[in-house]
Amino acid sequence: MAAATLRYGSLPGVVPLRCPALAEELLEAYLARLGVRRPSEPSLEVLTELLAAQLSRVCYENIDVKLGKPVPELRPEAAVRRVAVRSRGGYCFIVVEAFAALLCSLGFEVSLHPGVVAADPPPAEKWGDHVVLMVHLDGTRFVADCGLGEGPRKPFKLASSVWEEDGFTFALEEREGGTWRFHNPANLTGTMPGFSVDISTSVADVSEFEAFHRFYWTDETSGYVRGPVVALILAPEAGGGLLSMHGCVLRRSHPEIRSADDSQCYEVVATASCAEEWFALLRGTFFMPLDDLSEE
Repeated sequence: MAAATLRYGSLPGVVPLRCPALAEELLEAYLARLGVRRPSEPSLEVLTELLAAQLSRVCYENIDVKLGKPVPELRPEAAVRRVAVRSRGGYCFIVVEAFAALLCSLGFEVSLHPGVVAADPPPAEKWGDHVVLMVHLDGTRFVADCGLGEGPRKPFKLASSVWEEDGFTFALEEREGGTWRFHNPANLTGTMPGFSVDISTSVADVSEFEAFHRFYWTDETSGYVRGPVVALILAPEAGGGLLSMHGCVLRRSHPEIRSADDSQCYEVVATASCAEEWFALLRGTFFMPLDDLSEE
């Protein structure tokens, strides 16, 4: 893991991403995948709608990792094709790259920064295991993170604060030297207590995280190699919380769900008893047709 560390991006300061506009057919396919209309201009309202749609329709998933598929290239068009055309998802580097390309193509100003998902204080060698997307609107900076698998459904202002959202409590705290700490006390998955991000530098593109991307995809100690990950963040009207597959069991997790002994905060939604039912759950619940996979 230490060999993959990315403590600082290649660009000093907060530097907007230079991302070419997506081809018209790809842009339309992405918006259709999210189920949203093409906005006339960038705004916080539009950003909020896009992020919520991304989180509730594009899975945080590692199915191709578990199947031993080739490592996908970190390139905006490739990431967008994966999300918009194949109707698949991925972990942070893939889904954030795709979402950043979408935002840039819709006229948003975006910057990307090295982050680390870990308990506080984070281990130095883990820096660069996450990429944080920041959107700049009318002189205000917002974090719009679609690559956590668990967290806020709404963009949040880069300012020290504590807030409630859909039954969750989140907090953002400014640290020294351009570093900020996001706190997620619920930590429903047990793997996302929060993240740190350093905005004293920016990355020119997501390919700067290539070493960690390959570690995630191929290293036997990677959590994505060791176990399956399929998750969506639900809208309040859909029950709220985190919807995830654990083997053949579909769970909904939320801070307000508690077992009698207070040892768990999830409920079982469904259980697949065969491959056909497992595929049906993924297709019907997680918006993934999986046409390229066999049910045998």
